[in-house]
Amino acid sequence: MPENAKWCTNAGVRLEYLVWPAASPRLPPALLVPGMAAPAAYWAQFPTLVSLLGHGSERSVIAISLRGTGASDCPTDGWTPEFQHGDIDAVLRAESVERCHLMGHSVGGVFALGFALGASQRVVSLTMGDFPPVIPAHTEAWARDLESWQEKHFHSDFPRRIVEASQRIDYSMRLGELEVPLLVIQGTAPGAALRDEHLSRFEGARQLRILKVPADHDVFADDSCQVACADFICQAEAT
Repeated sequence: MPENAKWCTNAGVRLEYLVWPAASPRLPPALLVPGMAAPAAYWAQFPTLVSLLGHGSERSVIAISLRGTGASDCPTDGWTPEFQHGDIDAVLRAESVERCHLMGHSVGGVFALGFALGASQRVVSLTMGDFPPVIPAHTEAWARDLESWQEKHFHSDFPRRIVEASQRIDYSMRLGELEVPLLVIQGTAPGAALRDEHLSRFEGARQLRILKVPADHDVFADDSCQVACADFICQAEAT
């Protein structure tokens, strides 16, 4: 499934996204949201996962570069979560997608959760990779750490934009509103972000499955995780 780079806009903000199109589309697409500072191309490093999600090329797979990442625009304002939700919506509208499976890594999973809570009729299932249901308050120290990275896949202004608009948002108490199956993936190796004490935050979800994999924060690199993710979204379609 070779990917195609495409573009759309959200209130004037130009967004990059990738599409692995289905040859015989009959299933709801999967929309992949990378972590906070990662681009859509993050998902291209997992071709087996993309292929499994494609289900024999019956399902398109879409990955988004949220504002400030990849080749997407980095506007001066518009950095609270509803704008990231709007970016997700813009890609779905550009691809004429009525309902999709959402899959997010790290804080990208929390953005996907926020979107699903506000637009449950457009979501078939939600998968969150190795992060609690909380958007943390990002600090100047966090911004300096990002700015020190040797490989940067984000705009130079991105860390400061995030910090300027940052506020802690905890979705734990709203998980009972989630109307779709939720798969939470926890890495159990050093470097993972979702710790055992965080798992209780998900207990309010009515259709919750927790998957533990022997991986660090990059849980989607794990072979067993990739298979489980594909199985999960197929099961969600069957219910």
